[in-house]
Amino acid sequence: MRFEGALDAFGVRVRAAGEDDADFMYYLRTLPSALGRIGDPPPDVEAQRRWIARITAHPDEWCFIIEEEGSGPVGTFSVTGLGGGVWEPGRWILAPGSLAAPGSSLLAYSYAFERLGAENLRMCVTADNLPVISYHRRLGERETRIERKARCIQGEWKDLVWFELPREEWPRVRDVLRQYAEAAERMRRQLRSAASDSLGSGG
Repeated sequence: MRFEGALDAFGVRVRAAGEDDADFMYYLRTLPSALGRIGDPPPDVEAQRRWIARITAHPDEWCFIIEEEGSGPVGTFSVTGLGGGVWEPGRWILAPGSLAAPGSSLLAYSYAFERLGAENLRMCVTADNLPVISYHRRLGERETRIERKARCIQGEWKDLVWFELPREEWPRVRDVLRQYAEAAERMRRQLRSAASDSLGSGG
């Protein structure tokens, strides 16, 4: 479904993905860091464009572009309704070097709980994606199960690690995300300031 407007927090902005974002999303889906972890990528940009059109028309699918202050688009994610008040944030991909993970997580989770009325969020991560598994654990989400050989990605059967976040635990996780997002925003500003100083000095 199409989301109108944008959400902002701590130097991160999310907006609805559109067909004009097909080139960027195809670039993300074919990054080495994404291959083998976020399903099979589309064969080309036109296939990506058709995928965006299909998702946008689906009543329980929301697809977003993540933008970072001073950088433009840096990532994407989606939120999918599974029924019974359960929603799944997923297809999360960030460009290398982006600091938008906590800010975009805060916006995605807030959107699911506060606008979509979610009672529970479920997330799955391929078992070899150790940085993302570590991230969910640091947030304090519930690690519920490991699903063996659950998904075939690029010809290889992958184990999935499942996490969940019930509504009653959202305020605690929200506070953790805010701390991480504030720290990321400070770092982003420091990096921009350092880059500006370097340009100003001719270095």
